[in-house]
Amino acid sequence: MANRLKGEASFRDGEEEFLIRITSAALLETEDRTGVGMLELMAQLDSKLGLIAVLLQMGVLHGSGQDLDRAEALDLIMLNPDARPALFRALEGALPAGGDDPNPPRAAGSGTGKNT
Repeated sequence: MANRLKGEASFRDGEEEFLIRITSAALLETEDRTGVGMLELMAQLDSKLGLIAVLLQMGVLHGSGQDLDRAEALDLIMLNPDARPALFRALEGALPAGGDDPNPPRAAGSGTGKNT
């Protein structure tokens, strides 16, 4: 089962289920290899260049848990109409929106009110 908070999304191809997994390390490596920031790269995802750059570093898993090689993953993403929306969901999970700090600073006076 896909965990969106971990940059994962699933999709089906016929009877088979696949999982796209995009890690922080993969995002950073993609930025390094392409020389393009992730926000700009995401804007280019409708082009093959942007899609291929992301695919170079993401993992696509078969439902059995076996990693697909890059060529198989690319074919699957390009040919399956359900795969591209899954790729966008995985990217959105891997790149949380600004301001969504999981540990925001506490506001003054937001304690328990008890002195210890």
